[in-house]
Amino acid sequence: MQGNQEDSASFYRDHGRTLTVYCKNGLCNRLYVLLSARVLAEETDRHFRMFWPRTSACAARFSDLFENSWNILEQVPDELTQSRSRSFFSYQPIPDLVQSQDPHPVFDVWGMLIAPKRYSGHARLQRSCGEQLAMLRPVEPVRRAVDSFKAGHFRPTMIGVHLRRGDFKKDYPSTQIAPDLQAVLENVDRYLEISPDAGILLCTDDGAIHPRTKESTGTQGVKECFLERFPNRVVFTQPTSLDRNEMVSIQEALVDLLLLREVDYFVGT
Repeated sequence: MQGNQEDSASFYRDHGRTLTVYCKNGLCNRLYVLLSARVLAEETDRHFRMFWPRTSACAARFSDLFENSWNILEQVPDELTQSRSRSFFSYQPIPDLVQSQDPHPVFDVWGMLIAPKRYSGHARLQRSCGEQLAMLRPVEPVRRAVDSFKAGHFRPTMIGVHLRRGDFKKDYPSTQIAPDLQAVLENVDRYLEISPDAGILLCTDDGAIHPRTKESTGTQGVKECFLERFPNRVVFTQPTSLDRNEMVSIQEALVDLLLLREVDYFVGT
């Protein structure tokens, strides 16, 4: 479902209890919000909807990525952004929506709405998020790209490496969000001691421009480093764009995400 066919007034009038969420951040942030909100809506018998606007962090519509009809709308109504919504960040506690008596909560959020470490009743809901993720059906070009890459490049055992660079180098220069390259290499070495014949899938945005400022973020030479250290076993996709303002970049990021879900070991962001 695209557009804004269902205005907020009729939405609240026609449904007894609702849960509305929206996220302006990147693809994985949106998936955190989507999956956890759907689980909570089902758990609390609420009608679910999510606004998925195209932004500099994610230029793809939901329908550019997935075939599911999950009441995902594109444009966030002004009345939500100006009045009803509550914004939360990773360091702020999300209220327990399992216990909430608010009939129509609205959240502008970029992380999980399920918090098992904070609310004991949420622990059993975490597995349901994985079940929701398995229900997502990527669009045909994404499925074809994943299947083709696996058939042509995967070994029986694979180590997946995700090294987020790009805007993280500018926005979080002094934190541990983007792991140290040397530490990642050493972790891969340890996995190779367990599975000496494993291949390595490397997924990185090293060299991407900053999605908001369009500034170059430079390159750390991640691919070159891996090829030198692990010759003949490193594989990676060949994205046509690392600019998240372009829809194809988000589709290609989804391909990498789905491939990483198929590996046996994981290192990285």
